[in-house]
Amino acid sequence: MPTRRIAVTGSAEYQALGAGGTLAVDHWDALTAQIGAELSPAHAALFAEPQRDAARGEIDWYAEGSGTAARADTLPEAEREALLARWHAMREEIRALAGRIGSRPDASSRFMATLIQAALTLPAPEARNLWRIDGRPVLVAWGHERAGVAAAAETLTGRMAAADVPMQILPPPAPPVPPGPRLWPLVAALAGALALLLLALLFAWRDPFGLLRPQESACVASPEDLAALAGLREASEREGALRRELARLVTDAAARRATCAPVPAPTPVAPPATAPEPPRNADLERAAREGGQTGQLQIVLAWEGNSDLDLHVTCPNGARLFWGARRICGGELDVDANAERQMSSPVENARWATPASGTYRVEVMNYAPRGQNAVPFRVTIRQAGREDRVVTGIGRAGADRQPVTTVEVP
Repeated sequence: MPTRRIAVTGSAEYQALGAGGTLAVDHWDALTAQIGAELSPAHAALFAEPQRDAARGEIDWYAEGSGTAARADTLPEAEREALLARWHAMREEIRALAGRIGSRPDASSRFMATLIQAALTLPAPEARNLWRIDGRPVLVAWGHERAGVAAAAETLTGRMAAADVPMQILPPPAPPVPPGPRLWPLVAALAGALALLLLALLFAWRDPFGLLRPQESACVASPEDLAALAGLREASEREGALRRELARLVTDAAARRATCAPVPAPTPVAPPATAPEPPRNADLERAAREGGQTGQLQIVLAWEGNSDLDLHVTCPNGARLFWGARRICGGELDVDANAERQMSSPVENARWATPASGTYRVEVMNYAPRGQNAVPFRVTIRQAGREDRVVTGIGRAGADRQPVTTVEVP
């Protein structure tokens, strides 16, 4: 997960592109994984990672790299043209990849090809959204157009509006022929009309080509098939209602569990001669297996599944320790699960060897739901001189950082 912010764009200035109600920027992980696997990691690194902030109405763009980040329109002309040429060459290679993916028979490949085509769109002028980091091109505001000029859905799916038919100018009608003194033209017209009528009646009576016979239906569903289809539809609706009710009950039970007060520990009859061993905690052992270190203050976040939950801790001085700032205010986030590396038992570990005194605020964010919109989690707090404390909660998709608890360090 890139940790270096290089640019910020506003939703009022740019309009996101996509297809089928899905925006390309919401599929950065899948797009870069597909491009990196079928072309190269350098092609995938073209696209900076978007982080949308709904409260500010802006998108933060992150990229990897340690060198100076320079926007293309601020470079000398020769360097700018070289950077643009490299971006154009890589764009054509990605566009050709989208064509190959789109020709595959499955619907998911065709949908991915459409999103890749949308991602290749940059707001004009493109030099303002092209950056150079460590000598390579990086795009921000990709998959966007300036507000008011974004491509219509027909353009994104390959359909084009019909061309207007030019108006044809006809000459004025010929003047009527003045009637002559003879009646034979009228008689001839009546005779012709009578002959046509007789032919039509003969055609309708004999119907030599069978044009007037009723056509048989090519395929007629039987009443049994229609009844079975109706029963299947009703069963599917009942199953959907039961699944929704089950999900509601599970969510309510988890929420009630999170609000329960912890059971107070019993008062010991007599203090032991030596300090007791801390109680066994499976989440602390999970963090230790993944390389998590300990200290005078250790905060561990654990959950189940492939969702990406993030641990955020705000220190007394206002600085925030999270995946984007892993070493700050004397602490370190040394284990980060399900972002760059998937874990079977996901865990995140933050620790302070000697924490500063004051209040530490603990928050959790469901950063990437991956099909789990409500993820139960556990936060274990181990503090020197105090008993371990476990707080539970639910990480909800679409929510910002959710407050969990506070830690007081004297």
